[in-house]
Amino acid sequence: MLEKREKEIFILTKKLEDDSSESLSSVKNLTAQENNLLLEKETLQAEKALLKENFIFEGDEASNQVQRLMDEENTLQQQLKSLHI
Repeated sequence: MLEKREKEIFILTKKLEDDSSESLSSVKNLTAQENNLLLEKETLQAEKALLKENFIFEGDEASNQVQRLMDEENTLQQQLKSLHI
């Protein structure tokens, strides 16, 4: 009876060790995945900042171009008025 009980305890202890080892391995894998996701998040945030900066720059460039065209239109209208006079 004692031998049977010792064998059961040994089997349960072995299972507990195996489960513990498997859990530790899973935690390591999840930690690695978390670190990879954090790095990806940082990369995406940097890309987002660059895109936002480019969007603002291109918007400013477009506004400047529109203003130059409006100025040119005004100049041409003034020249046209001068020619009519």
